[in-house]
Amino acid sequence: MSSRTVHDAVLTRLRAVLDPVHDGYVPKGPDGRPVDERFAVLYSAAPLRSADDLARTHDVGDHAWRVVSVGSSPEQVLDVAATCSAALAGQRLDVQGVVCDLIEQTSASPVRVDEDMPAGPPVHYCSDAFTARTIG
Repeated sequence: MSSRTVHDAVLTRLRAVLDPVHDGYVPKGPDGRPVDERFAVLYSAAPLRSADDLARTHDVGDHAWRVVSVGSSPEQVLDVAATCSAALAGQRLDVQGVVCDLIEQTSASPVRVDEDMPAGPPVHYCSDAFTARTIG
């Protein structure tokens, strides 16, 4: 079944391989710490358009998003990141009325400790960026 938007298609693809995947936010408990020990967060940007797009008779968009992988250890983060990357990189999204190019992974950050987290066990994370061009 195809999705209505690129964002929905990415979210659906990620949620098919990992649970939970949060949409643009991190649910936190009363202590200010994430409620999940291991998860991913999808952050999407509006599609980028160029002056060349004005001359086209169809809608072309360069979509970009970031997936932040989170875990209680560096190994957990790397596992989440590898799972998300395998679900996206080199794949095509299924979006109604839109032709999608292959998804490209454009960057991957090293695992870091979240220094802004309230007291408690360390929370580790990394961030991977992806893009895809759509025509529709």
